[in-house]
Order: sequence, then structure tokens, then C-alpha cells
Amino acid sequence: MLKDKPYFTYRIETKNVQYEAKMNGVTIQDDPNAGMLITEEPVNQYMVSGKNRIALYLYPFSDIGFGNADISISLYVNQDEAPEDQKRLVGQISFKVSELTGDKEEDMKQQKGISLSMPTMRLDSSDDFKRSDNGDVIIHPPKLEPAKTHPDALYIYQDIELVVPFLRWGFLDADPIDFPDSFDEFSNHFDHYNKVLLAPLYEVYEKLYEQLKKGDIDGFLSHFEERNQEMNAALYFESGHYQNTLRKSIVSNLNNEKRTLKLTEFDYADPIVSDDKKLIKLGSDGLIYFEDEGNSIYSKYHIWFYQKDGKWYISR
Repeated sequence: MLKDKPYFTYRIETKNVQYEAKMNGVTIQDDPNAGMLITEEPVNQYMVSGKNRIALYLYPFSDIGFGNADISISLYVNQDEAPEDQKRLVGQISFKVSELTGDKEEDMKQQKGISLSMPTMRLDSSDDFKRSDNGDVIIHPPKLEPAKTHPDALYIYQDIELVVPFLRWGFLDADPIDFPDSFDEFSNHFDHYNKVLLAPLYEVYEKLYEQLKKGDIDGFLSHFEERNQEMNAALYFESGHYQNTLRKSIVSNLNNEKRTLKLTEFDYADPIVSDDKKLIKLGSDGLIYFEDEGNSIYSKYHIWFYQKDGKWYISR
């Protein structure tokens, strides 16, 4: 299956927990409001040959710690366009707060809270992903560690080794972004990061916004060529598919008199950066969007950037 057209999906099942869910360090889903969610989406566009990591950052509530948090992340693989019942589990991390002892050091030592995660094993992709001592898919043990992002946060992850047929994504060769691991360090040195990173990147958003505002659709789309080509390759669409899809969306929104093009103000453009410091976006909901205020309808454009030789490129 991995040599043909593998189709990887990332399933999130969560309730009562503040979290960031990541695939190879890129935020797939996050929720600071601790709601309930069950969702699954494709992640071929982030998969690489070698180690791939599914991960969770869990953040405590100020008054009750992790409360009654319950969350799991699963990585599945199937053949493109194959029936749902043929997909196979190739990685899973799960957390239950009820397993914690209350002693953080002991919980780390005993790896508490993650007992329902997928254990270490090898799977044979040529034999329906059955367990095999010589399997080509290596599932590493799940790990629980203190998170660097926040002093009381937890970091849970699992590495999965396999080989995929995808090309090498452009962002993998990006220059590292100047951004800290912890929220506190970012806040304490905000003026620096604002000057060298946030303000310059926001200017790129402003230029994209102005192109749309002027109706320069070709100019706007020209920035998405690499992204669209890589997405076509990742999800097995013909050349031009994502370019045409994006064009149709833009034209539809611009021609809809009820929808207003908007750009989120800079003060609300919080940065989200991948763990390897290769990708960044501003605003969790997408800074550029169309709003139909009367019907509470939003068409949002989430844009991940990477930097190479001082220039910003759109990646996802």
C-alpha cells in the first residue's frame, strides 16, 4: 500500500481538554476552550519518508489542572479511494487524566496517563499491516514529557517510521524561523519578535489582501503555485486542480455582494509556528477572510508560510 497511493488521515477525539494536536510539528487542530470534537482529515501533505510524529500539547486549567481530560490522536493509512473499512491504524496516542498520580515527577517517570496508546511494534505494509518482527513500518513507544511551551503543560508523542512515495516538500528545506519554544520567552521579548518576524510577515498578508481587494486574482494566485502543486501531488489530483479550486472560491466570494473581504487586525494576529521552526501562520482562524455578516457565514483562508533566503513562500 505504501508504494502505491497511500492516503493518511489524522483522527482527533477529544473532550474537556485544552490542546494543540500536531502532525510532524504542524498544528492540525487546537482548542483553548476545551470543547468536544471528533474529526478526521487527510495529512499526506505533511508525511515524509523516515520518522513521522503525531503529538499533543496539553494545557491545564488555571483552577482544576487537567480536570477530566480525555483525548486521543490516531494516524491511519488506506489506499486512495479505497473503502473506509480497509484503512489501518499505524499510530495512536491517548491520554486520560484519571491515570495521573498528582506527582508530576513520578508521572513522567512511570509514563502515566498514556497506557491506552499504541505500543511499540513493527507492521508489514505488504501484508495488510499485520504485526511482523521484520515489518517495514516501525511504531515507536509513546512518550510523555513536560512541554517546553508552558511550565505546567504536557507533551505526548509517538514516532512512526515508514517510507512514502511523495516528493520532498519545499518547506522541509526552509530556513529556521527566529521564534522561541515557550510562551513566556515570546512575551518577554515581544518587541524583538514583533520587529524581526511578526510585522514583516503581516506586511505579506497585507499585500495579499490588497491584491484581492483590487480584484487581481492572477496576482494573488501566483503566490500559491508551489502550495497548489504539492497539494495536487499529495492527494493525487491532476495538475491544476487546487489552482482551479482556489480560483473558483475567490471569484465566488468576490462576486457575492453579501460577502465582505476582511483582514484581521495586527493585534489579533497571534503567531503559530511548527515545532521544527519551518512553518508559520498568523491567526488561528486565518487572517484573510470573507464575511457574510447577515448569515454568519465565513470563508477563511488559512495560509502557512516558510522563509528561504529572506523571502516568504506560501506552503500550505
